[in-house]
Amino acid sequence: MPAPIRSAINRRPSVVLVTASGCPGQISNFMPDNGLATLAAILKQAGISVRVLDFNTLSHMKKYITPELQQELVQTMQRVFDLTKDGIPKLGKGLATLGFLARKLQHIERKMIALRPRVNAELAAEIADTVREREATLVGFKTFHGPGSSGPIEMALNLRQQFPDLLLAAGGPQASLFNRRILDLNLDQGAFDVIAAGGDGEAMIVSLAEASVGKPLTEVPGIYYCDEDGAVKMTDPRVIEDLNMIPAADYGADVYPAMHLPGNEKMWILVVEDAKGCSHGCPFCTHGTIWGKVRRQRSVTKIVDEMEMAVKKYGVRAFRLAGSSAPNRFLRELSAEIIRRDLKIKWTTFARTDIDSSIFPQLKESGCVSIFFGVESGDQDVLDGMGKRVTVEQIKRTIKDCNAAGIKAVGSIIHPAPFSTPETETKNFELVRESDLRYVLSQFTGLFPGTPYAANPGKYGIKIKYPSRLLNVLARAGLISPANYYDPVIQEYLFGYEMKRLAKPPSWEPTPWEYDYGFGLRGFSHYAKVTDRFQMKMRAQGRLYLTDEELLMADMAGHEPGVFGAESTIAVRSVDIDATRELLQKINQGNSQIG
Repeated sequence: MPAPIRSAINRRPSVVLVTASGCPGQISNFMPDNGLATLAAILKQAGISVRVLDFNTLSHMKKYITPELQQELVQTMQRVFDLTKDGIPKLGKGLATLGFLARKLQHIERKMIALRPRVNAELAAEIADTVREREATLVGFKTFHGPGSSGPIEMALNLRQQFPDLLLAAGGPQASLFNRRILDLNLDQGAFDVIAAGGDGEAMIVSLAEASVGKPLTEVPGIYYCDEDGAVKMTDPRVIEDLNMIPAADYGADVYPAMHLPGNEKMWILVVEDAKGCSHGCPFCTHGTIWGKVRRQRSVTKIVDEMEMAVKKYGVRAFRLAGSSAPNRFLRELSAEIIRRDLKIKWTTFARTDIDSSIFPQLKESGCVSIFFGVESGDQDVLDGMGKRVTVEQIKRTIKDCNAAGIKAVGSIIHPAPFSTPETETKNFELVRESDLRYVLSQFTGLFPGTPYAANPGKYGIKIKYPSRLLNVLARAGLISPANYYDPVIQEYLFGYEMKRLAKPPSWEPTPWEYDYGFGLRGFSHYAKVTDRFQMKMRAQGRLYLTDEELLMADMAGHEPGVFGAESTIAVRSVDIDATRELLQKINQGNSQIG
C-alpha cells in the first residue's frame, strides 16, 4: 500500500467516519457509537467538517435478508424459543426437533452470509455519495470482529477504485487488537492507507484529518502506514492524560444524522466516557491492552455536565458508563453529584466485586438501575489463578447487597476456566444460588492479543493449536514449529473468526487452543458444550442472560427483564424490523417518563 501523494492544497479537510458491524445481532447494536461521536466533536471543535455514517439502523438491517428468508427465520426462531424456554428438552421428539431447527438456522445463516457482498457494495455506494457531497478527504472506518472487519475492507477497496486520492483509515477494537493482521492484509490488497497502531484515537484524529490534505503521515501519532517506497512505518502512540480535555460526544443532526431519522431507527441510550484503562490486569481482559494499564479518570463534574447537556439538548435520560471497574470513591462522588443537581436520569456501570457495599443505596437514589460485575467463578482456586484478588464470600456479599438496594446485579462467569476442577461447576451454582445472582453471562475462555493468556498460555494451563489438523500433525512430528498464539496462521484465523448469530457455540468454528479444566486438556468441541449446558441449566433455574444495558432498556421500555430479553432476542436475530422498531420506540419513549 504505497502512500498516495497528497500535495498541500489550499482547502480544509473533510472527514467521514463510518461504523458498519454487519447485520445487528443484539438490540444494543442500535445504541449510538459514542467513540465516533466523540471524534466528531473533536474535529468540529478544530473547525473540521465531519459526518458520522452509522449503518447500524433498522433501514440498513433489512438489507441483510430477503423477505422470504426473513419469514422463514422468524418462524424457526419462535419454535426454538418455545422448545427451550423451560430448559433443555428431554430425549425424544423435542430434542430431535431442536436438532432439526438448529440445522435449519445454520442453513438460513449461510444464505444471509451470501448476501453480504451485495450489502457491502450498497453501503460503499452510500459512503461514496457522502464523499462527493461533502468533498471528503478522509474516510475512517471503525472495525469490529467478523463482518465488522471484512465489510469495511470490502467498502474501502470499492472506495479506493472511485477515489484514488481519498485517505482511508481503519481504527476501532479490531484494529487495536489485530492491527498487524490488518496491515498484512493491506500489503496484499491496499484497502487502507492508515491503520491505528495504539494510543487514543482522540489524540490523533485531527492530525490524521490534516494529513488528508498534505500534512506528513510521520506527524500523525499511533499509526501504521507505508512510505513512498512501500516500507511499513509506525509512529509513536499518544494518549490523552487529562480526559477532561475531551469534549462531549456530538449527536447533532448535522454530525450524526442516523440519530435523527424518523421511525426510531436508533436507540437513545448514550454511553458516556468516564475513564480509560484498567490497572487490575485480569489475564483474559483486553481493557488494559486497548486503553492502557493505568486508569485515567475523567472528572465527575465533566461526566455529569455531559449527562445534563444530553438531557437538555437531546431529551436523553438514560446512560451507560464506558469505563472498566469503576472505583468506590468515583462512584460515591458521581452519584452524589447527580443527586445534588437533582438530575433525573437512569444509568448503569461496571464495578468490581470488592466494591464498598455501603454506597449501593446512594447509587440507587441517583438512578443506577444495574451494575455489571466480573464475577468469573465461584471457585476460589480459579479466582486466585486469574489473579482476581477477591474472595468468593466477598462476591456473594456484594451481589446480595446490590440486590437488596434495588439495583439489578449482573455477573459474568467464565466456565469452564483454567484451574477448574470437576467440582467447579457445583461451586459456580452455589455462588449463584446463595447470592441470588439473577442475571448471569457465562462464556468459555477466550484468548485475545495483548493479554497475559495470549502472551503466556502455558502459565494458565492453555495449549495453543493450529487451526489445521495437518499443521498440528506436522508440529507433533517436529517438521514445523509448535503452534504459537502470534503465529501468522493463527492470527489470520482469529482475525476472521466469527461468532454465529443463529447457532449455539458448539456449532461455531473451533478456537485454536485447548486447556485443562479438571479433565486434562480439552479442545473446543468439549468446552463449548460444557458452557452451553451450563447456560441452559442457568436458564432452567430462572437465571437470565441479560447485560446491564439490556436491563436498563427493559426498564425504559416498561417490560419485565425476562419478557424483554426474549422479545428482543427473537426480534433482532430474526431480523424482524417491525418488532424491533416497536421495542426501540418503547425504549426511546421511556426517556420522557423518567423523573
